[in-house]
Amino acid sequence: TIYSYNPYPYDYQGYSNPFPIRVVAPLSGATLSHTQMTLAPGATGKIDLVAMTPDSAYSLFVTDFGYTSSDASVATVDDTGNIKALKNGTTTISFMGDGNALAGCTLKVSDGKNSSSKNQSGNASGIKRGKITELSLAGSGYQIQYSTNKKFKKSKTKTVTLKKNKKTTKVLKKLKKGKKYYVRVRSFTKTRSGNSTTKKFGRWSKVMVSKKIK
Repeated sequence: TIYSYNPYPYDYQGYSNPFPIRVVAPLSGATLSHTQMTLAPGATGKIDLVAMTPDSAYSLFVTDFGYTSSDASVATVDDTGNIKALKNGTTTISFMGDGNALAGCTLKVSDGKNSSSKNQSGNASGIKRGKITELSLAGSGYQIQYSTNKKFKKSKTKTVTLKKNKKTTKVLKKLKKGKKYYVRVRSFTKTRSGNSTTKKFGRWSKVMVSKKIK
């Protein structure tokens, strides 16, 4: 019960005014906008609270809540869910309520490099493996190799370069009759530094074998 003593005539009566008081439980569970996320070092991301238990916004007023990163050297997060990726690694971004983890998102920070994926100079390229049937990878373009030799012996192999990644078809001409051809594809990116341009290649796709050319 609230008693009103404001300096207005109708408030001098001193009667009891009903005042609603809501009693709610603190948060005991939550659902986040992401359960998994991948970012590159230096990139930023955002994670949001999309549902909570109890299902009442009033619970936020009685819960000390925020976000935390299990490994702040990999990525940091502020109390509103803004993420800053720092270095390669994995961390868990947790939504906390009164010191308890109510929901979590596994965050992988990666620069895309993979020790099993090598370019021509032997360095890790980090470019996704191609599919001959799609030619839809991100990058500057593609290389197609086709050969009558399954080991792609240089003397029996030809290479075609598609300089634009939006081009998804290529007709191979002047093929030898009666021969089977082994075909593979890979994507590449180009980076320019000063007056020089460097190409970085992804892994070759799985080899597709044609029928005998008629």
